Amino acid sequence: MNSLAENLVKLYGETIGKALLLKIRSFIGVRENRTVHRKLNERDLFFITYADTFQEPETVPLKSLANFLSSRMKGLITGVHILPFFPYSSDRGYSVIDFYKVKAELGNWEDIGEISRDYTLMADLVLNHVSTQHLWFKKFLEGDPKYSDFFVWYTKDNLPPSDLLIKVARPRATPLLTRFNTSKGERYVWTTYSVESSTDQVDLNYHNPEVLFEVIKIMVFLLGRGVSVIRLDAIPYIWKKLGTDCYLRPEVHTIVKILKAVLKMVKPDAYLVAQASVPFEKNTAFFGKNGDEADLVYNFPLAPLILYSFFKEDPSALIKWAKELVFPKDNVGFLNTLGTHDGLGLNGARGSFDEIKIAELVDHLKGRGVLVAEKSKEGKKVPYELDTTWWSVLDDGDRESKFLSSIALMLSFKGVPLFYYGLLFGLENDIALYKKTGVKRDVNRGNVNLKKLFEDPKRRLIFDSVKKLIERRKTISAFSPSANQSILEVHPKVFAFERGSDGEKVACFYNFSNGEVVFQCRGKEMKIEPYGFLWTVNFD
Repeated sequence: MNSLAENLVKLYGETIGKALLLKIRSFIGVRENRTVHRKLNERDLFFITYADTFQEPETVPLKSLANFLSSRMKGLITGVHILPFFPYSSDRGYSVIDFYKVKAELGNWEDIGEISRDYTLMADLVLNHVSTQHLWFKKFLEGDPKYSDFFVWYTKDNLPPSDLLIKVARPRATPLLTRFNTSKGERYVWTTYSVESSTDQVDLNYHNPEVLFEVIKIMVFLLGRGVSVIRLDAIPYIWKKLGTDCYLRPEVHTIVKILKAVLKMVKPDAYLVAQASVPFEKNTAFFGKNGDEADLVYNFPLAPLILYSFFKEDPSALIKWAKELVFPKDNVGFLNTLGTHDGLGLNGARGSFDEIKIAELVDHLKGRGVLVAEKSKEGKKVPYELDTTWWSVLDDGDRESKFLSSIALMLSFKGVPLFYYGLLFGLENDIALYKKTGVKRDVNRGNVNLKKLFEDPKRRLIFDSVKKLIERRKTISAFSPSANQSILEVHPKVFAFERGSDGEKVACFYNFSNGEVVFQCRGKEMKIEPYGFLWTVNFD
């Protein structure tokens, strides 16, 4: 029995599992494509953007994005993650109404295809939920028996006791069950997520094999539309079992294994990315064994640890974490980032540095006006996310030096760099948009006018500086994701490491203090300006 069959049987039992296997094989048919991954190297870099981030007069947003990529990013990046471009009802795309359509205001599938011809295209498969406006949920509300078990629901008479509901781990503090009126009466539907206090995202029920089959069909469709990287969104919460925390259940990994097996059958050179804002050890578990789960996972601790090191002018916590970090094998790896459309996650840093340090950092940033999102944990609210751009979260003193040094660190640390669009320009928090929508994350999600952006001397200067860093990285083979990394201990204020295997090596030094540091390394005197950095190739 192959791995796909084994995992389907493991999830649903022999009879249902084997029947679903036949259904999947019948759907995808015989595939002759036997291409395999191109090994990622130092030239690879992903760019994250919304379809409508870059605005031009009388131009469809996806065409504006294509124009920006060809005129400004050609040769700099190899991959583009276009955040959900489907019709949606909220959450800037993550409350999906129809996975088979491009939102008309953004463009069409031909526009998506044009971008995919020049770049490795990443797209989201939102696993946990759909919009209340999705056809499946509309049919559920209408009482269609086919969709009765597509969602997790209860009647008023059989609501679970509160002591069971309070155990459920969630990234939101809103009520877990939301009341809806259906043709068959009131139904209380499981809603893990919300946008601030508004709930229009209803959880899918993976206990129903038809739900998994429909999700597989969506993934296969996306792969056929030019997508080469499938990002599994919000995976920790997809399997519900009352009496547990419904968080990272073993069945979650089984489902990821199933999706990976199907992906490889359909498009062997495609990649699977797991998005799980969870403590780092649990996050890396999504690599699975021998690459049977995700190819890439997010290195979430890196950004908060850099931020804390700047705050304390002390990289010791960062050094300790980096020393203990176990890197995966060559066929899988980390995505290094300084924030995404979801801001700066704190949950992924838990376990990498202690709660006292996290609380200290959060208190400091709250004092500076940084927005902090909270989640529900055993009935209590705990901080899980900083809603801010990277530029705005850095303290005022020597901000530009800190900004460029931290980007250099992200580019040089073992893994594949992932640039959210605001990082290219040092965009500031969009407070006006936040005040308009009331959604904290929107401070980091504003659209930009391309012409005005490049007419702004400050943003243009930052873009040119970041561009030079990227161009330099691409010339240093020791920055390949497969190249080794070892920590160097040189000075209490300096985070240092060496990259490279056989052949070229590069030593990287980052000063986290507001003063110049002078130190000896391998018999050479080194000097770094406040919050500065050095990349030294073949340093012996």
